[in-house]
Amino acid sequence: MMNKFARNIADDVKSEILLAEAREAEGLASTAFQHLESAHVLGQESTWWHVKVHCLMLSWAVRQNDAKECLGQLFRIIGAISKTALGCLLYTSDAADERSSV
Repeated sequence: MMNKFARNIADDVKSEILLAEAREAEGLASTAFQHLESAHVLGQESTWWHVKVHCLMLSWAVRQNDAKECLGQLFRIIGAISKTALGCLLYTSDAADERSSV
């Protein structure tokens, strides 16, 4: 179930996800991941989008055969599930800048 924020930000997050899919299809894996990171920043206050984007990042890491990133995303998925719902987010300065412009 999505809250009001999740519904309001959905189009922007989906847009970044679609851009990520397109760039990966073009063979631009790093650019694809940058779009997933943007989707993450936009949606991280929503448990739904936060978890979904980390799952997409995990899928990306599997396709890249990147074991370190896979492990990192597994931990982040657990954190997103448990922390976002409680309002316990740690913002980087980039994320804080992005949030203030949304």
